Amino acid sequence: MKHEELAKLIKEVFSHYGKKELSEEEFIQYFQEKDLSKDEIEKLWSEAHSQELISVGVWPISDPNNPLKIIEQKIVFTLLNEEEREVLRKAEEMIKELEKEEPDIEELEKSE
Repeated sequence: MKHEELAKLIKEVFSHYGKKELSEEEFIQYFQEKDLSKDEIEKLWSEAHSQELISVGVWPISDPNNPLKIIEQKIVFTLLNEEEREVLRKAEEMIKELEKEEPDIEELEKSE
């Protein structure tokens, strides 16, 4: 799917709910109502994540009687704006640079 087409679909679902963060259930429900299968929807959000249109995370759900006890986790999608995408790109570049500088563990072990 082309970036522009995917970006349009992603913007539509977030606009529909009027939020910047959606639960996986909301995302799935919206696209099932558009006659997409669960498999197609999973490919859709995976591609949107790959193209940095959304970030994917989890919401911890706590026990009401014990807020420190996590009883469930829900997947959440967050719509990214251009500034947030740029921050992600720079972070990825920094990680790649750091990985280049990291010594190879196997090489270190051989030299000992």
